[in-house]
Amino acid sequence: MHITIDVFRNDIISMLSELSEKTFGQVNFYFASQKLKILQSEVTEFQKFIKNSKFKDRRNEYISHKKLPPNWEDHRAPHRIPYKTLLRGIAFSLILMKKFDTYFLGPIAKKQWMIHRKKTYKLTIPPSVAYILLPYYRK
Repeated sequence: MHITIDVFRNDIISMLSELSEKTFGQVNFYFASQKLKILQSEVTEFQKFIKNSKFKDRRNEYISHKKLPPNWEDHRAPHRIPYKTLLRGIAFSLILMKKFDTYFLGPIAKKQWMIHRKKTYKLTIPPSVAYILLPYYRK
């Protein structure tokens, strides 16, 4: 059970740190804010939160192993990210997603989130595919 919890926690940490990266051409908040020219201050605040909470450090050193010390003796214990901080990161990212959707889709975005939420629990379409189709539900 603890291994499964750690796997989920590491996946969430990886996704949140990837959403906060400053790169173009990838699906992240920085690219969306630059392309749509909105929410730059909120995205910067999210990036600061992820950096200060050590999400990126944990991902780079212990999850994806992008930054490894050359000697075994130089390894340190992983950065501890409390459960509350993890929840704040998830909530922060969902708020940003909903703001981007409201800007892009308009007032129908809130209704689309509810429709998508209902469809998530039906096993006809996988949730990841259903979310990708969210912008095309304009009716």
